Amino acid sequence: YNNYESWGVFPDANTTYRKVILTLHYECPNGIACGEWDYIDAVSIKRTGGMSGTSKDLEIARYITPYGNTFSQTWFSEFKIDVTDFDMFLHDSVEIEYQHGGYETNVSKGWSVTVDFACIEGIPAMEPVAITKLWNGSFPFGNSADPIENYLAPISFTSNPATNLSRIRIIQSGHGYDDHECAEFCSKQRFLYFDDTLKDTRDVWKKCGDNPIYPQGGTWIYDRANWCPGLPVRPDVYDFPVSGNSTHSVNIDMQPYVSANPSANYYIQSQLIEYKTPVFANDASIEDVYTPSTVFEYSRMNPICDNPHLVLKNNGNQPLTSTTINYGLEGLPTYQYNWTGNLAMNQTEEVLLSNVLMPDASHTSFKAFLSLV
Repeated sequence: YNNYESWGVFPDANTTYRKVILTLHYECPNGIACGEWDYIDAVSIKRTGGMSGTSKDLEIARYITPYGNTFSQTWFSEFKIDVTDFDMFLHDSVEIEYQHGGYETNVSKGWSVTVDFACIEGIPAMEPVAITKLWNGSFPFGNSADPIENYLAPISFTSNPATNLSRIRIIQSGHGYDDHECAEFCSKQRFLYFDDTLKDTRDVWKKCGDNPIYPQGGTWIYDRANWCPGLPVRPDVYDFPVSGNSTHSVNIDMQPYVSANPSANYYIQSQLIEYKTPVFANDASIEDVYTPSTVFEYSRMNPICDNPHLVLKNNGNQPLTSTTINYGLEGLPTYQYNWTGNLAMNQTEEVLLSNVLMPDASHTSFKAFLSLV
């Protein structure tokens, strides 16, 4: 592993954020080739409060590098990751660490990486209270002499007096290759328990064929254990209402598995983030625009000329039952779509709109906004 640290100066502690977006931009370094293999990279909050400040060592994003041996000097990729859950630490002086795993020498091949933060100011949808680390590390899987459950013990916590919501945030990816191709190429289930009740069952698996970085060398098209070469590992987020000063337990288990030749592991970083109740009863947002878009991650869906595809999110403390979406081309009259449903707090729904978009030389930007919630 090679670690690259840099200090950033963020807005001061009196500035509140509506959202914080991390952008990872990759290029081939000047004059040498891009890296060749799928290695694990991470972005972490290292320290806050200056050179003598508190050590955090919080992984906030994970990226697996692509098979880049065929990329030209003009190649690039760019991905945006919502890191609002960590905004309480992103003020004043912050040391950001980029960690690259792998065997590039930085002489003949490698990556040129830029890490940017967009701090969008405003009233937070939810006010953070505290962050606590849960399970963090690379844990063996399939080894009967050292089972993964040795590392995934239940964790108890007592909520902060101001807490109304507990968020469990898990980044998990499977690696290694044993006699059953585990954990990289085998699909296994993860079980999440809150207060000893099963709340979620998830296949730790990801489809890779629609990867926006294509073609690549190697086995980029094959599905994997919640990661693909050249893509971020997106977190799983689970919210549970709680009362202040109450005691709870959280636990994750993996599907039972034993290998004759164990070499598999799951790399897990997870946190408990405590929040107050969302500020507003009615609060919604267009969380993302899949199409039409020039965002790199959605390049294989674009360009399009009709049926815009959006993601609607309920940020309020009451169910979202209706909203009016106005959309069209910048500078031209907008269309209107009246969405109805029953969207719970912090949940999202994909919305496919109608109508044809007819851009011309003067009207080439798509816009969408919510006019009534």
